[in-house]
Amino acid sequence: MLSYIVIFYMFAAFTWWAILLNIKNKEIFNARISALKMEMKLDKSVVNDEIFMLDPKYLAIKRKHDTQQKMILGEGLVFTISLLIGIWIIMSSTKKELDAAKARKNFLLSISHELKSPLASIKLTFDTLLKRNLEKEMIDKLSHNAAKEADRMERLINDLLLATRLETLYLPTFEPFDVVELTRTAVQGYKNQYSYSEIEFESEIQKLIINLDKVGYISILNNLIENAIKYSKDHIKITIALKKIDDKFVLEVKDEGIGISDMDKKLIFNRFYRSGNEETRSTKGTGLGLYIAKQMAKLHNAELLVTDNIPKGTIFKLILPIR
Repeated sequence: MLSYIVIFYMFAAFTWWAILLNIKNKEIFNARISALKMEMKLDKSVVNDEIFMLDPKYLAIKRKHDTQQKMILGEGLVFTISLLIGIWIIMSSTKKELDAAKARKNFLLSISHELKSPLASIKLTFDTLLKRNLEKEMIDKLSHNAAKEADRMERLINDLLLATRLETLYLPTFEPFDVVELTRTAVQGYKNQYSYSEIEFESEIQKLIINLDKVGYISILNNLIENAIKYSKDHIKITIALKKIDDKFVLEVKDEGIGISDMDKKLIFNRFYRSGNEETRSTKGTGLGLYIAKQMAKLHNAELLVTDNIPKGTIFKLILPIR
């Protein structure tokens, strides 16, 4: 509110200043004309409006008046444009600071939840195993659940470390890999883990050797698949498709989940960004997955695009130059 008051005051002050300058300039012009007319009367010159307006002295006064008017107008325009640019910069900076503060708050809330949840689950599992005599089948089930939660924590910590390294320290190592086999193996791991879901792998190509940073490519693939799983509500149905178009390799991850709004499509690749309110959100995550995927795509000189999957869901498309 204080900023708006200051801006309003500056505009009001500038407007009043411009009006006063115009009034003073007009008064000076009229005073000079009156003085010139008086001088011509004292010289007993014929004072006729037509003759007077052709007099060199009058024309000189008129030119000076017009020049000053243009100066006032020019200075006013420069001042106005400068003020508007300054206001835009201030507002943009303020919005960025507010967005950053909101992102940090959301991140702290999400990271707290994401760390506490698996820790609590693992602790409960061990407490149960230590205090009760259970059948082997139940022990295996609890151990499996604890291992899944431990893997979840490990992925979270890896994402945090990788996001930090991407800003300054991460150096990709490019080596030749069969991208089809690499993708198939990763997808098979998700099919085994989510056996109750429909996770399909389709490839128009049998084999394709590309220079890749393996960690980076697998990170992109994992984050896109996990994002699709996370936002598939009742039934998980995901298709991972590989294509070769001209001299480009295309990876598509399609889901039939809740979709992404047009506004969020512009923001989802920002670090820590997650739509909605962290205090009421039900989906897991920290807002780092798609940020990491985008940064890894850039390191491969690739494009990472997001579009709607008709009739519902989302398609993420990685377009990677083969050479």
